Amino acid sequence: MENKNRVATLNKSVMISLFGNGLEWYDFTIFGYFAPILGRNFFPNNVPYLSVLSTLAVLTVGFISRPIGAYVLGKMGDQYGRKRALLFSIFLMAISTALMGVLPTYETAGIIAPIFLITLRILQGFSLGGEFTSSLTFLFEHAPRHKKGFIGAWAFSGAYLGSIFGATISIILTVILSEQELYKWGWRIPLILGFFIAITGFYLRRKVEESPSFLQLKNSHSLVKNPLKEIAKQHYKQILQTIGLLLPNTVWAYVFVFLPTYLTEMKKWNFSSSIFINFVPSIFLFLFLPVAGRFSDIFGRKKILYLGQCGLIFLSPFAFYVFEKGYVTNVIAMQLMIALFYSFSYGPLAALMAELFPTNVRNTAVAISYNLATGIFGGITPLALSYFTLHFGFMYGSLIYLSGSSLIGIISLLSMKQKRQYVLG
Repeated sequence: MENKNRVATLNKSVMISLFGNGLEWYDFTIFGYFAPILGRNFFPNNVPYLSVLSTLAVLTVGFISRPIGAYVLGKMGDQYGRKRALLFSIFLMAISTALMGVLPTYETAGIIAPIFLITLRILQGFSLGGEFTSSLTFLFEHAPRHKKGFIGAWAFSGAYLGSIFGATISIILTVILSEQELYKWGWRIPLILGFFIAITGFYLRRKVEESPSFLQLKNSHSLVKNPLKEIAKQHYKQILQTIGLLLPNTVWAYVFVFLPTYLTEMKKWNFSSSIFINFVPSIFLFLFLPVAGRFSDIFGRKKILYLGQCGLIFLSPFAFYVFEKGYVTNVIAMQLMIALFYSFSYGPLAALMAELFPTNVRNTAVAISYNLATGIFGGITPLALSYFTLHFGFMYGSLIYLSGSSLIGIISLLSMKQKRQYVLG
């Protein structure tokens, strides 16, 4: 009976992780896919590409508040429980997403419209700062020791479930609505839908049990009053290593999101085709990331991570040549090859990040590491790729940017002497 209860709790934990992380990437995917439409509604400009660039800049603004959210919600998770942090983050996400769906456009409200859009993106960024990493920690601490790589990777899979759902909704809207309807009111539908996803996630999270590792820490009166101070004194090296490991995965992830915009604006693909090229790789990533995590349980985290990083470096020049040419079947095939090695370089990271830090500061440490990486490098990647495309062509500038990030990931992996330091704390 006890074993059945443990399995049921683990299944619930995976479910709430899928909802929260799915919502994060659903929102990000929608924002990326609808960048041309949002740009012309909130940042009207005679040059369409500059409107898109303005919208991507708003996307970047959301990343600025993520480290702040990481600290506040990370500390909340370490002091009051992972569950409380997860409930707060998804509630804030629900409110900000709903308000974004009913915003007036520049045409009806003038400069107030983009100001409100930026404000809501800042709130979303704050929420996302603690959402993903709190659910990652929550999953890791519920998982049995021999399956932490497999269970932890579901946190990443949830992100791609959101991406799949975002792409599906986008494709459906482009089929059933005219271009004029999409520009006028159709873009609001996926944002309002995101609100209902968040409310469902909030309800599910209220029903799940707190992390057993946190409860053990609380009952033994071993909670840390100032996790950030403890991290700065004892764990700064692990923070830097984690940021380095996350860098290539962060950059590659946002290349996936930027690619449809590039193909629409620069290669003149139609909107639905540009979205579809990310749909198939997202399904592959959703299914294969836990498999890569399981491989890391069996063969070790570092071996699988090396395989992934080296594979991405090898594929980089071929990938950007294919993207530059813009042939549909070749782009999809290349996306799938990238997805395979990306799974190996990303799937084991959930468990590895959690293993690097003790339970009493784990939530804060993982949140800060992850959000510094995504906040700095994820935030500038869409703008950097736009800049390279405009001035040097998509292939050459992006190739240097991507290959350099993968090399930093390998160097970070080489700097890790120990396979793991802390498992349950």
